[in-house]
Amino acid sequence: MGVRAAAALSLTLLSALGLTRPASATEWTEWHTDSPNCRWVWVQSTGSNYFVATELGGGDRRLRARTSPDNVGSWEKFWLRGDGYDYTLEPANENRYVSADIGGDGTLYAHAERADAWEKFHIFTYERGGGGIDNVNIMSAANSRWVSADIGGDGTLRARATVNDRWEGFRTYLGDVIWDC
Repeated sequence: MGVRAAAALSLTLLSALGLTRPASATEWTEWHTDSPNCRWVWVQSTGSNYFVATELGGGDRRLRARTSPDNVGSWEKFWLRGDGYDYTLEPANENRYVSADIGGDGTLYAHAERADAWEKFHIFTYERGGGGIDNVNIMSAANSRWVSADIGGDGTLRARATVNDRWEGFRTYLGDVIWDC
């Protein structure tokens, strides 16, 4: 068997076992809610395995994927609010909405006091995990760019990718739905 045939067979077998699934090569289901609701959510980068937190205190309120799974706490907890296809994120420890800096490099910051166009995101499931855990891609509604974590750098989240792949994958851990929020 030649090298190319062996490589093709290996990829076919891995794919059949579900071990290779880049986000860009799968079908999506866009999240939608018929009535406004909210729930707690924790977001983990599938590229780095780090959880997303907001830089508070001396930080500039940018979102970064840099918390290891064994150190997840209240700083990594967000309110996810849904209305139709639009979703907003709000850090649990901060009364601010997450925005994509559309005029700059697309960095996500928790600056906004109210949810406007730059604070809305669309969420697409590309793999269901069950038990409130899904692998998703997140798109800024303001610039139609995919959110990615800067895995090779400081973990900063930015809405600037034109295609979605490994860097744009996130895993969500959803809490119970609270309808009146």
